[in-house]
Amino acid sequence: MSLPWFLGNLLSKVKGPDGIGWNIIFTITYLYIWNWRNKQIFNVEVVLPFSPRKTIFTTVVEWVKAANGFGKKPDRVHVFLAWEPPTIGQLKPNVDGSIRAATNIIGA
Repeated sequence: MSLPWFLGNLLSKVKGPDGIGWNIIFTITYLYIWNWRNKQIFNVEVVLPFSPRKTIFTTVVEWVKAANGFGKKPDRVHVFLAWEPPTIGQLKPNVDGSIRAATNIIGA
């Protein structure tokens, strides 16, 4: 393997299927091939996938989805809560409180 060829693929700006960068497709493909080759060399019982292309591309798509969501904060939903008094003539027990067992101190 020549270093310029390897670096050229890693640094490529070309887009592959679905607009995914070739450098991502190349890297994941390279890792799968390396992994499968080592498994075949060191473990005779390895079973390769029926469709390596599909296996690799599924991983690429999942990786891109995960990477695109990385570092983004989830959208916040503001929920305004407030205590409402019961209607006249009714009781409204406070059931959302807590108690510290060691001291029997109650908090809301």
